[in-house]
Amino acid sequence: MPLVAPMAIRSVSGTELVEAPEHEVDPVDAYLARRAKRKKILFAVGVCVVFIFVIIAVSVSVILRPVEYDVQGVVCSSNPGSFQKKNEPNHTFAVWAPHATSVKVRPTNATALWKSTPLSKLKGGFWEINVTNVSFGDEYQFEMETESAHEVVQRIDPCAADINDDGTASMVPSEFAWMHPRVHVPRNKMVIYELHVGSFTPQGTFWTAAGKLSYLHELGVNVIELMPVMYFCGSTSPVAHWGYRTCAPYAVSTAYGGATALHYFVDQAAYYNMSVSLTVDFGVADADTKLKDYDGWFEANGIYFYTDEHAYAFDGFRPNFGSSAVSDYLVANIDMWINKFHIGGFRWHKTVCIRCGDQSCYPDQNNPLDLPAGWKMMQSANELARKNGAFSIAEDGQGFFDMTRDPSTGGAGFDAQWDYSWFIKADESYLGEVVNVSGLADACLGESVELRIDGNGVIFSESDGTAKHQRIPEKVDPARTQPTMAQKKSMLFLGLVTTCNFIPMILQGQEVLTYDTFTNPPPPLDWSLMDAELGSGVLRQTTAMLNMRTNRDGTTEGLVTNTSKLLSVSQESDVFVIQRGTEDDRPGGSHCVIVMYNFSPVPQETLQLDDMPANGTWYVIFDGGSKQYNANYTDSCAGQTNLTVANGRGQVCVAAWSHIVLSKVSPHDAPTYVAVS
Repeated sequence: MPLVAPMAIRSVSGTELVEAPEHEVDPVDAYLARRAKRKKILFAVGVCVVFIFVIIAVSVSVILRPVEYDVQGVVCSSNPGSFQKKNEPNHTFAVWAPHATSVKVRPTNATALWKSTPLSKLKGGFWEINVTNVSFGDEYQFEMETESAHEVVQRIDPCAADINDDGTASMVPSEFAWMHPRVHVPRNKMVIYELHVGSFTPQGTFWTAAGKLSYLHELGVNVIELMPVMYFCGSTSPVAHWGYRTCAPYAVSTAYGGATALHYFVDQAAYYNMSVSLTVDFGVADADTKLKDYDGWFEANGIYFYTDEHAYAFDGFRPNFGSSAVSDYLVANIDMWINKFHIGGFRWHKTVCIRCGDQSCYPDQNNPLDLPAGWKMMQSANELARKNGAFSIAEDGQGFFDMTRDPSTGGAGFDAQWDYSWFIKADESYLGEVVNVSGLADACLGESVELRIDGNGVIFSESDGTAKHQRIPEKVDPARTQPTMAQKKSMLFLGLVTTCNFIPMILQGQEVLTYDTFTNPPPPLDWSLMDAELGSGVLRQTTAMLNMRTNRDGTTEGLVTNTSKLLSVSQESDVFVIQRGTEDDRPGGSHCVIVMYNFSPVPQETLQLDDMPANGTWYVIFDGGSKQYNANYTDSCAGQTNLTVANGRGQVCVAAWSHIVLSKVSPHDAPTYVAVS
């Protein structure tokens, strides 16, 4: 009997209205219907399972993703410095503004061929848009509607390499056409010249400073360490101040000529085989910084800065290294200088403010890294610099060894540190009430100097940090009545700097015996001193010492080695003798250099030398008491051009307040140095 299915038509309320007629149902059709129904159910279940799996996978990926959005390539328009490529009609603008409700980029120059354009919001608080018809030199602002006050604020581009004169708009710079390859200077041959662009020439620009590069090259400099050149707060005067606590870390000061002028300066320096190093100041931002309350969020000082007890460093703001956006922003800054400007190295000012969160930046000796995020940021930046062939120098000033340890062992990864402890020890031992020649020998050999790590301390007798109090000539001759004595003592101090086993640095003007204190702002460098009798002699003497340090004429190879040895020290006569290089490096001692220092007002006319590394003839390569450097020198060792050593012993003459350098290589046998014209 066939199966029947009674059916009824019911109302919405469920009341049966009409009985539907019965109809037959074939068993096969019923089976097929049931199978089709099962397929539909299985398909639906399968879809649900796949959907649930996708949801779980996405959720897991979100959970495993870092909390902060990876900003590399986004925070700076995928192009740190916002450079415009030649003949490229499109330009990408990007900005980090997590608290803005809308962002537009607006041209501010009348000649712009594009109009105000809204940016698209990305994850992590970033905004980005590609705009056509953007040209080199176009000025622009970001306009943001703030989340809290519902007002529109105008902001510069934090990643722009150029800002207009009044600081209200960013500018689009063009890619620079490099003429010379970037220069890498080996650490063992570095001779650093600390230069303040605003006072180096009367005009105070990179353009005019570039005209003096041949002077620095002949002086013997191969690394030009620029004091901060980023956009200054409150003034565009070329000598407004030293430049620390900049307002916009990516932008080159318009007073100095802007991004193109810096490009030109670096390119011209490369022609003379000189590398350019920048000073960066990431530990403290000026209170008038362009980054303050950037997107309208005004808790503490805004999104770029700490909002807790670490918010202030001295009287400025401390960047929030704990924010990956801010940390990446600073690391990308290093990347921009290397790859867009061919910068060869960096001096990090006040790194102690990056690793220590106290407002005075005074480190807790029990917790020297109370800002581990700042430490991590420095590690990342230094690893990036090293991979790109750039060197990094810390100005920490606390004798903290870990600054120059490799990041793989927990260090910050700097290549060297400014060695204030060396200066303090040498200055006290030399220019104190009584000469402590043993202390000077210890300083030279690094026996008791805190930052002595394989010759990677940067040493100096003058720097902007020491000369702001008093320069050496002023300390020796405060009445300015004994310039010859000022030259003697200043040049002997510089002799230590250039012959001890460290990285030597001199301060702008030191090479012409500048007396004037390196104030803030610094006094203009007096170029007339180069032609004056005293200044020209000091210039010749400094040139001789710096060129010896790099072995330019082939006679002083020992000075570029990483070895030094104390041969003798006499507290009674205020003399000590060192050997640079070892006799094992090359048979016959030709690799060695002997340096004798006399810190006495009395010439040592028959100074006995013992334990000399090689017998035979040794040549006088440099005599600090020679009349060729000052006509008023007594030149008590005149005529001494060489000496004979037998059984490791010999005698030499060293003038008062002077040093001499001996080599086994005769100046006549040395390779000929060809100057860059």
